Amino acid sequence: MLGAEVVPRSDDFAGAVRAACPGGADALLDTALLGEAAFGALRQGGIYIPVRGWPDAQSETRVTVRPVMVPEVLERTDWLEELAAAASRGIIAPRVHSVHAPEEAAEAQRLLLAGGMRGRPVIVF
Repeated sequence: MLGAEVVPRSDDFAGAVRAACPGGADALLDTALLGEAAFGALRQGGIYIPVRGWPDAQSETRVTVRPVMVPEVLERTDWLEELAAAASRGIIAPRVHSVHAPEEAAEAQRLLLAGGMRGRPVIVF
């Protein structure tokens, strides 16, 4: 079963996660590129999943790093279906920063590349 905790934005991400989940998270899917700074949010033996690769070496061994490269999972539509079903049931809620028409795709991309936003720009066709 997929589950998540909402963690308030904080300069101390790991501390905010530990406040919501004192034992640490079982896993962390890092789409914000936090890197090793997020390791403190994980329990002993937790799994850190970066989505844009990972160098072979890591400084901490109490967590397992399992990088996912987006192009390697493009064919896993079953994962998208599972996420969509979880969102439909209210188990998870996507964060939408802004909604754009297709002709505003360049602006959506500019926002995404600039970073620092809560949620993601969404293009509605």
